[in-house]
Amino acid sequence: MKILILQLARLGDLYQTWPTVHALRRVGHEVHILTRQNFKGAAEPLFSGRELKVFETREYLEPMLMNLSSAGVHTSADRLNAFMQELANEQYELIVNLSFSTLSSWLTHELQTRAADSGRQIDVRGYTRHADGPLAIPDDVSAYFYAQVGIQRPNRVHLTRLFSMIAGVDLLEEDFSGPRFELRDLDENFQRLWHEVQTPEQQAPILVHIGASQDFKTLTPEGWEVVARALSDGPAARTHRRVVLIGSSGEAPLAEAILARMSNNETRSRIVSLAGKTSLTQLMALVQRAAVLVGGDSSPLQLANLYGIPAVNLASDEVNHWETGALVKGGVVVTLGLSAEAIAEHVDAILDQRPTRAPWVREAHGVLAMPADETSQPDLDFRWQLLKAIYMGGEFPSTGQGSELELRHALQQMRELAGVERQQLEALRDGRGAAKVSATLLDQVAEMTSALARVEPRVAEIERWWSTEKVRWSPATVRELIERGLELNAQYEALLHQIQSVLQTSSQSSAESTDTVVNRNREEMREDRMQGSDPSSVGQSMNLGVSNQGVAEPAVPQKREIGHE
Repeated sequence: MKILILQLARLGDLYQTWPTVHALRRVGHEVHILTRQNFKGAAEPLFSGRELKVFETREYLEPMLMNLSSAGVHTSADRLNAFMQELANEQYELIVNLSFSTLSSWLTHELQTRAADSGRQIDVRGYTRHADGPLAIPDDVSAYFYAQVGIQRPNRVHLTRLFSMIAGVDLLEEDFSGPRFELRDLDENFQRLWHEVQTPEQQAPILVHIGASQDFKTLTPEGWEVVARALSDGPAARTHRRVVLIGSSGEAPLAEAILARMSNNETRSRIVSLAGKTSLTQLMALVQRAAVLVGGDSSPLQLANLYGIPAVNLASDEVNHWETGALVKGGVVVTLGLSAEAIAEHVDAILDQRPTRAPWVREAHGVLAMPADETSQPDLDFRWQLLKAIYMGGEFPSTGQGSELELRHALQQMRELAGVERQQLEALRDGRGAAKVSATLLDQVAEMTSALARVEPRVAEIERWWSTEKVRWSPATVRELIERGLELNAQYEALLHQIQSVLQTSSQSSAESTDTVVNRNREEMREDRMQGSDPSSVGQSMNLGVSNQGVAEPAVPQKREIGHE
């Protein structure tokens, strides 16, 4: 199968796409990629000239922005049209859109439209557009991404895993690999830089990435200075290694300032700055040869995951470390404010190949390791287990931390609002009452349910699943939309009732059996005129192909039609 992957997001996201590319090729597919000009260098080691497609944003938009007349608009349109036709001529059979952006959804839709005009059909995974313009989310995993992935959310499935699931392919450990570079094949500039990094003992260096795509993901200059000094006087001194500062050209002045503040010549002699001195290819070659990486949530960390380099991942509260953090066994995720001495101790443990000691947020157990169900954050643990139950067929959590009464009250209110929704949809279906009144009440149900989720975060994942399923509806007649609404409402009420059942069961006296409670609750459901789904099947009906531990079990490599689960 000929596949086009769209990855127009950040550099780190491109690196996190590599395992999916390897897996698709491993099972026999031809894979091309569309990325931005800025990231071309990161894609070139993995894709040939024909396989690599570059979206030249400036070329397409500059004529229109520089000349707002019709001539400028036409020039931009003509250039973009020529590029899209070039892509259409490749006759892709599957598009996997891993960008999750408005632009990428329109590009995907345009390719679908051009294929349809020529009598072909392209299967799509990821965001696209309906024929009348609204966002279309054709697959369940992309719907999960839309609803549940992001900062301050309980998702614990790493993006590398989600990307492969959207593509419909299983990952193996061998898929986590970057291109290998022999020193003799690299240019003289890198060989000179590598000579600066090497010590007489030729020990692999400790890399310290001092930058990040956003300031909140990294330390202050003063913080990095303290960390660099602690690493130089600690692990680097004991193991005869260099501490190598890496970063972009914009971060080179920061690296120089750190070095300038080093008063101890011996400490300073063990620190080298390569910030702004390496190309993307040279950075890959450097990470490939590292012993350990210290840094925030950024592209060098994703390279470390690909090259099997353990990391001390300094995680900000403004990122979800489960989605983008360290994976390689032996590494550790720590808080951004951890002391320099503790960071140095973690590096020492990695170099000695011994277990790290607290404080840490989590340990990394391997690129395919299952995410933990229980951590030091019980509220997020409850929400994660609830997510697994909704999407992955896991068991519903039996208790929520904090105020049990507030959780039960929120669930009951959601169920009552769901009943109002059902009544109004039935009235619309049967032609009873005023359509405008019913429409207003349905809008109010959605607003009040969203407000409940903001007040009680432990029900937010339920509300986001419910509202996202509505976003996924394709254009239809009013009658068809009402029927879809009733079907979703039945699933929604069954889901709420199942959660209530489990919570109620957990609070019953030991003399009352679980079967008795569940049977009584099912009887109540029938009295409530529930339609459709058996509550025990709700989680399975939305299965993402993920095990009860939250990640897909590795499968024997096999070629299959990945456009369908």
